[in-house]
Amino acid sequence: MSVSPTLHFAETPQEVADSVHRFSEGAAEYPARTRRLLAQSSYWVFFPAAGQFGPSKFSAFRGMDFEIYEQLLDLDAKPGDFNGRKARRRIETLVEAKFAPQVRMTLELTDWGRELMSEPDVFDNVDHSRWQFVRLPADCCL
Repeated sequence: MSVSPTLHFAETPQEVADSVHRFSEGAAEYPARTRRLLAQSSYWVFFPAAGQFGPSKFSAFRGMDFEIYEQLLDLDAKPGDFNGRKARRRIETLVEAKFAPQVRMTLELTDWGRELMSEPDVFDNVDHSRWQFVRLPADCCL
């Protein structure tokens, strides 16, 4: 019997940045899940100090990585906080900004994702118009 992972919201922008970084670092080991998240995520966190993006539902939790994310998805009963709306609100509270569409960030996410996956077509058939972004503070997490 496997133990359910413990899920805690990030308490600081640094903890959000750490999870964004783990998303980028784990992408090569979990390419199928990464592709699904790139295609299906609408809300993105940008970590400017590292030039990295992370989906809000991944980035809102302390210590999130792909192994934990996969375990959470496999649970029949998901923890109540493993919810996109709650994750989004938590990030907005921590960074004191609302997610919003941003043309420049859309272009940067597209370039970043293609490079991350080494696949120029990774965003084919993805509706970029639904993407919204929040940026971690410039002085965060250096």
